[in-house]
Amino acid sequence: MSNKTTVKTKASDMFFLAALAYLLTLVYPILGNFTNQNDLVAMVITRVISMAAWIFGAWGLIISAKKECGFDILVKDPKPTALQWVLASVATVAFIVYCIIDGASNYISAFQSLVSAEDYVYFITYYIMNAVQACVITLIIALAQKGGDIAFGLGKYIPYGGILLGICWAAVNLLGNISYFSMDPSGFLISALWMLIYGIVFGVIYLLIGKKPLYALIFIAIAFVIM
Repeated sequence: MSNKTTVKTKASDMFFLAALAYLLTLVYPILGNFTNQNDLVAMVITRVISMAAWIFGAWGLIISAKKECGFDILVKDPKPTALQWVLASVATVAFIVYCIIDGASNYISAFQSLVSAEDYVYFITYYIMNAVQACVITLIIALAQKGGDIAFGLGKYIPYGGILLGICWAAVNLLGNISYFSMDPSGFLISALWMLIYGIVFGVIYLLIGKKPLYALIFIAIAFVIM
């Protein structure tokens, strides 16, 4: 006779863990406020601390989701179907192409500015940091999507995870740029709207790969680094 008990997965728990995961992403912006942006060593240390916080924090949330809520984020099977791989790939490539075209001048300027070893260190650590942060982004989407599936249903068609992520991004964007509202209100709101759209796009990619976090991470990491 088995003594194993089944843990019920609750929508409220999923949304709570997703909110905690989002708070993890704010570690770097907060630490950055106390870091000299012109001091490379201080900047690298800040990024390393942030990445460590994301890794350990995310791992704690993953364990909590499995043990306390019965949601195993690291499950590998069943693997995505061939169609799901294709759809997720097409959506990710389309998003990347858009980002490259939209920010072409910024990418060119960034590469042209690489003239010293310090520039390369700054550039490389920045993208490594974004790749690590993508793990937390995927976690947010996975947790919120599960919560939405339980609470509202229709999770096969509605990217709840991406919607929550986009709302959080938009809200932080609005609060962070509130001082510019009087100077450019339309630009202020449009910028937040784009952050909402980006979050939804990531949520759609998550759905297209079959709501499988480990596989979605591949696409979300690439898209987030290029974004």
